[in-house]
Amino acid sequence: MQRLISSKDVAARLGVSQATVSRAVARGLLRPALVTPGGHRRFNEKEVESFAETLLDEPDGARL
Repeated sequence: MQRLISSKDVAARLGVSQATVSRAVARGLLRPALVTPGGHRRFNEKEVESFAETLLDEPDGARL
């Protein structure tokens, strides 16, 4: 079963602000697994971890 995490949790794991997470979603770099009826995004924890690993190869998280 997949674990879903909030954009606040994503921001904490990536070491960025929630606004940066929102921009990454808008640019298509991250995709939420679910959007709640209230408009809150939930992300697959494993996908976020994989994305975080790709950022390690780039200077200062250049893609974000």
